[in-house]
Amino acid sequence: MESFIPNATKIQRVHVQHERRLQALEKAVAREQRVTRKKKVVYRVNGETLKKIRKRLKINQRVLARLQDANYVTIGKC
Repeated sequence: MESFIPNATKIQRVHVQHERRLQALEKAVAREQRVTRKKKVVYRVNGETLKKIRKRLKINQRVLARLQDANYVTIGKC
């Protein structure tokens, strides 16, 4: 049982990191929505922008897909 404790701690740390990244992503989206509401412009994300966001948040395609409730293949095709 003791051998699982370090793994659980590591998993918990990774979970906290993902939660922080998700909060940062949500803040960025909220910021964009405020801007688009003022300008009445539809904001679309292309593949390059999506890649920059992923790199800035240090998450891979699978994590982003889970956050967006999408298939990772769909994210990869952007």
